[in-house]
Amino acid sequence: MAPSAARSARTFEVRVERHLGPAAAALFPEFEVRHESDGSTVLTGALPDQAALHGALARVRDLGLVLIEVRQVGAGNGVGGTVGAGAADGVDAREGAGER
Repeated sequence: MAPSAARSARTFEVRVERHLGPAAAALFPEFEVRHESDGSTVLTGALPDQAALHGALARVRDLGLVLIEVRQVGAGNGVGGTVGAGAADGVDAREGAGER
């Protein structure tokens, strides 16, 4: 990673429904994969730019995974908060996910 890319890299968590198997997890080499007790999977990794984030989200979509949450993490990132899959309409994706 170039020095300027290292400075701009931000860490994201992407939460999807269900536990990913080894084959699906291998499609996200830039992320650490963590299976949660609620049955979801959290992908955590530093991405160099928005294009890399969009690429990862496109893979989530292409695999037919249900996106629960995307959030930027890390101290001093200047940006915080959670963007649920339903955030555009003001609804957290975890609320009423089966109502779509």
